Amino acid sequence: MLAIGNDELSALPPLGETIRCWRCGEDHAVEHATSRDADGNPAPSILAFMECGGKSWLCGIKGREWRPTP
Repeated sequence: MLAIGNDELSALPPLGETIRCWRCGEDHAVEHATSRDADGNPAPSILAFMECGGKSWLCGIKGREWRPTP
């Protein structure tokens, strides 16, 4: 489970097209989740991911950069 409050989210830096990976130190492309609303229309993306080491990692929420805490 992951819980982030609005105050915490607004304090995070904006998410760009790439992100510096906390696992390998390289830059990776940011990919946004795709979803549809009840009518089948594309809905705004809330979650963003990057790929590293053959796995997808959560890296953004609502256009803000998210990183796991050690």
